Amino acid sequence: MRAAAVHGVLLIAALVAAYLTWTRDESATARSEGDIVVWRLSLGTIDSLVYARADSRLLLRWRGTGDSSYLWATLRSDSDTAGPQEFPVGDAGDRLFEQLAPLRALRDLGVLDSAQKATYQLNAPERSLTVFTREGERRLALGGVVFGAGHRYALDPSADRALIISNDVIRPLEAGQPALRLRRLHSFDLGAVGSVTIRTERDERTMERRGGTIPETSTWTAVGSSEQADQTFANFMQRAERLTVSDFFPRLRLDTLQFVMRIEYFDRGREPIGFLDLARAPSASGETFDFFILTERTRIPGKIFRTLGESVMQDLSEIF
Repeated sequence: MRAAAVHGVLLIAALVAAYLTWTRDESATARSEGDIVVWRLSLGTIDSLVYARADSRLLLRWRGTGDSSYLWATLRSDSDTAGPQEFPVGDAGDRLFEQLAPLRALRDLGVLDSAQKATYQLNAPERSLTVFTREGERRLALGGVVFGAGHRYALDPSADRALIISNDVIRPLEAGQPALRLRRLHSFDLGAVGSVTIRTERDERTMERRGGTIPETSTWTAVGSSEQADQTFANFMQRAERLTVSDFFPRLRLDTLQFVMRIEYFDRGREPIGFLDLARAPSASGETFDFFILTERTRIPGKIFRTLGESVMQDLSEIF
């Protein structure tokens, strides 16, 4: 019993020591978690960032100008013999850039000695985050993972101070394409669509959406018509709205493929708001087709799952 009590006291003491180590403030002024500013940047001044690991280098940079600007990613890996991966970046990239201006840390661990740097894997870090701005660059060396939390130990070389950076910042960079690539195909909300025009090589059809702003409950009729709602066309539109890209092909031109259809989207005032092009090409086996889409937001062709492409082809044969 006495031995158990001694072990209990030692365990409590260890937990208290660990808590004090985590919560101690290396600066003279106590600050709340996440309130430590690593650097202050204006979002509009950030041009690009590079997340480097021992075996790869991820570059995120802005393309275009003004309202037409968008984020683009290039991932170079030592194991990728086919060349770098390139893809448009989605909403996760926008959120990431917002977190970098300004960048805040969870903890400021102050200046570490060589033994402490080794403990936090900051003596020879294999990861780094560099943000390039019009006024210069900001850099962090990234070390080990905080046990039980997933956050990262980091070193700010400009001040030689150690920090803890939230996993919310590091996770998408570490995951790469699965976390960062564009997923939302259109720049408009589907609830804003008032009418569409479907074009194929031989036919064209314009339909008007009736109902509220929820696409799944919408009905479709010919523009200006009082005819009964066309459920077949509604099924086609629901399928088109569920299309997702499995991979992007920045060097593939849709005009080299077999055109299947274009959907032109208009708002309720008949103003154009976007489009979706569908094309196909014989697969490697030559027995089936691979399907690709392009929208006003993807800017480059994206491959969709073959079963989805085949389903859209079947629907097209039913609405014309």
